[in-house]
Amino acid sequence: MQKPEAYIAKADRQKLMAMLNVLPEQALVELTNFAEYLCFRSSQKAQQQQSDEQANPWRDFAGMFADDPQWDDFTAAIAIYREELDAELEAEYQESDIAESNIQDNSAA
Repeated sequence: MQKPEAYIAKADRQKLMAMLNVLPEQALVELTNFAEYLCFRSSQKAQQQQSDEQANPWRDFAGMFADDPQWDDFTAAIAIYREELDAELEAEYQESDIAESNIQDNSAA
């Protein structure tokens, strides 16, 4: 008759049974520690998520226009407006530079 692969010698079986008698106590302690750890990690993650949400109030609005078909037109209109504004400001700066150089020329003469 063949011995099964999981055959345990009598001495090993006695050791195993002695370990099984102690194991539930140790397992209970380890499981309790692990459960406490999981609860701690869970509460840490909840606090981190809560602080992230409080730290960045714009987070709720991120991506709200992702599927908006008019978004590209809107951003193009903004770009055109900015270019017009930049051109106006550049003209004002040039006028102010000319006026400043005229003042300096007049004061030097």
